Amino acid sequence: EKKDALLAPEFELSQTAISLLERCVIYDVGARAFNWRRHFDDVFEYWRNLSKSGLAPEEIYSKRWSAPCGFEQFAREREERWQSIGKNFLKKLYERELERWNEIKKTPARKFFWQRLEGLKKAARRE
Repeated sequence: EKKDALLAPEFELSQTAISLLERCVIYDVGARAFNWRRHFDDVFEYWRNLSKSGLAPEEIYSKRWSAPCGFEQFAREREERWQSIGKNFLKKLYERELERWNEIKKTPARKFFWQRLEGLKKAARRE
C-alpha cells in the first residue's frame, strides 16, 4: 500500500497518473534483474486485469493514495513528513497532485487502461 509510503518530495512530484496506479514504485528491477521479460509480462498482466476488473481508476487510486484534500491539510501532512520543506515547493506538489487526480477522474476507465496497455505494447516492440 502506497498511502503510508515515504517518498522523496521530488519523486512524489515526478509521479504520473499511471505510475500512481502501478504496483511497484521503484523501477530498478531489483530481484528480477535476470528476467526483465517476466517482470514486463507481470506488469502487462496487472494492467490487463485492472482493465477487466470493473474498477474505475479513481477507486484504485483511493486504495493506494489519500484522496486530495485542501491545501492547508496537505501542507500540514507533508511538513510532518519532510522537515524544512518550502511553501513554494508544497504548492507545486499540491498542484501536481490535483492535476493527476483530475486526469484520473476525467479519463474513462476503458480509455485509461487501454492507454497504459498500448504504451506497454509499444515498449515491448522496441526491445
